[in-house]
Amino acid sequence: MRKPSIGESYMGRDDLSELAQNSLLPIIADGDTGFGGTTATVKLCKVFVERGAAGVHIEDQSSVTKKCGHMAGNVLVAVSEHINRLVAARLLFDVMGTETVLVARTDAVAATFIQSNIDSRDHQFILGVTNPSLRGKSLSSLLAEGMAVGKNGPALQAIEDQWLSSARLMTFSEAVVEALKRMNLNENEKSRRVHEWLNHAR
Repeated sequence: MRKPSIGESYMGRDDLSELAQNSLLPIIADGDTGFGGTTATVKLCKVFVERGAAGVHIEDQSSVTKKCGHMAGNVLVAVSEHINRLVAARLLFDVMGTETVLVARTDAVAATFIQSNIDSRDHQFILGVTNPSLRGKSLSSLLAEGMAVGKNGPALQAIEDQWLSSARLMTFSEAVVEALKRMNLNENEKSRRVHEWLNHAR
């Protein structure tokens, strides 16, 4: 890793001396998504260790559709895939005999998509559309159409916000409860079935 050079031409001798000292501080390297599968993550972390990084952080976005966290349309990988990335990185550090810090980062707060629903640990967080008027109008397709005509940033966020406001998103469990409540049954039977479902869904 080279020493920082930003603003050096405007610095005095004391500033440059302080900059040189700060260049020796521990570096937490941005491992991003690992840039591929577990093999790619291992190779990336090996390079970081060889270049002297004191730590690496790996995030849970898809490496194929990676975007900055503040942008619309972030796609997460399944919990199991993120765990595999982290295990691969930790194994590499152990094999190399280093005490490199591993930071597990998530973009779950801002993300609206998930690459796969294969991991049951994700199911309680996955929302589906319950508005039938949006059939065939997925958020990803609308965002793709927007990008195809040159929209970006705020314009794409507006598309996403409008879609989310009309989608009536629910988890599968919530949708089942709503369906049970709409059934033509007496209140006691509805309540019994809802409780039975909720106990089953835990």
